[in-house]
Amino acid sequence: MDIDYKKLFDGFETAVWLEDTSKSIYDGDVPEKQSLYFGCNYEDIPTIIIKWSEKGRGFGEYVFQLIDGKMVCHNEYDSPESVKRVLCNMVDQCTFMDNS
Repeated sequence: MDIDYKKLFDGFETAVWLEDTSKSIYDGDVPEKQSLYFGCNYEDIPTIIIKWSEKGRGFGEYVFQLIDGKMVCHNEYDSPESVKRVLCNMVDQCTFMDNS
């Protein structure tokens, strides 16, 4: 069976959402501490996970962490321009609490 990837990727909506890294995704024991494990952080490293989907492109996640005083982005080999586009999309989706 051939997969029509263009049709598949065109079916994605363009959206961005945050992952809640404060709760374990596992029932029972917490796995051995790792800096990043399927979207969960068990080393108390400040972490923000942004999941995204984009029409015509697919889906993924960017993980931002503060490691040794430096901001690090695990970007799944996407370019800085692609990450910026997703972040701008996230801002466009936001409801701002303090309107100026």
